[in-house]
Amino acid sequence: MQRKTLVKLAFLTAFGLAGCGGGNVGSQLATNQQLREQVMGAIASNPNLAVVMEQKLLANDSLRTKVVDTLLQDSNASQYVLYRIATNQDAVDIVLRAAVADSAMRRHVLAVMKGVEMAEAAKK
Repeated sequence: MQRKTLVKLAFLTAFGLAGCGGGNVGSQLATNQQLREQVMGAIASNPNLAVVMEQKLLANDSLRTKVVDTLLQDSNASQYVLYRIATNQDAVDIVLRAAVADSAMRRHVLAVMKGVEMAEAAKK
């Protein structure tokens, strides 16, 4: 079934790009919900296509902002991303450098670290 959908998508895209599909692909996707669902379903079900689409979305500053904001609004996705950051030393370093660049956040980070130090000292 997936292969059939990909073949159909390729066929529709080829005709759209050739001008035989009644307009450009972008306007067809914007107006034809069935085609949009087929295209997005094909992308979502194919890891290689999904990565290519992700790279295209993240390469554009305004789209990157929307993608990240949408991701952070989803509790499961945001928890996963934050866990991945928290378990990656380089990512934690980036977060801390960004946080301490702001004076109010720097005070907060220092207060949290003092709390961690006090908790560690109490364990000993």
